[in-house]
Amino acid sequence: MNNFLPTYFPYSTFSILYSDLEMLLNHTIFNGSTTILETGSGLSTLVLGKYFKFIGHGKVISLENDKKWYDLMTNLITADELSDFVKIVYCPTIDIKHSNKKGKWYDEAVYQEEIAGVKFDGFILDGPRANSPALIDSRYPSYTLIEGYAKSNYFVFMDDYKRTGDKENFANIIAKFHLSIVKQNRHGKGVLLTK
Repeated sequence: MNNFLPTYFPYSTFSILYSDLEMLLNHTIFNGSTTILETGSGLSTLVLGKYFKFIGHGKVISLENDKKWYDLMTNLITADELSDFVKIVYCPTIDIKHSNKKGKWYDEAVYQEEIAGVKFDGFILDGPRANSPALIDSRYPSYTLIEGYAKSNYFVFMDDYKRTGDKENFANIIAKFHLSIVKQNRHGKGVLLTK
């Protein structure tokens, strides 16, 4: 994995754990995944972008609602010459529309325009923030991305799947799409699911 580490690490307390990142990269490599949609950009965005640059094809599209983080990530993509392999979409969040859910989800009008006609063989669900009572269900609408943009075979990596709010999202996605757990990292926060 060291070959695909970025020049600068965009790290925060919300970042993917190294062990989860290794699991995600290994799955991407061994299964030939080349179109990945990600919610929340960061270290995984750059590592996958560097891997796609190494093999000469592939794309990560990442939805990002934090403007400062978006600006930082855009600069890092330019610095590591990853523009052909990574696209960060600045996508503000709005109140979610599910009747009994509380939180904020990416503005569908913005991201639909950016990913129209694209089908993905990988989904990384790690945004937006859902770490407070007011945002507890913010990631619940993430199933709509799989529903609208998945190829016939795909994987889903979910970070923080054991956290309140995310537990329900995790159970919903497994039931809705009949996914199987490929790997859970005992020491990490993430789980890998496949069709």
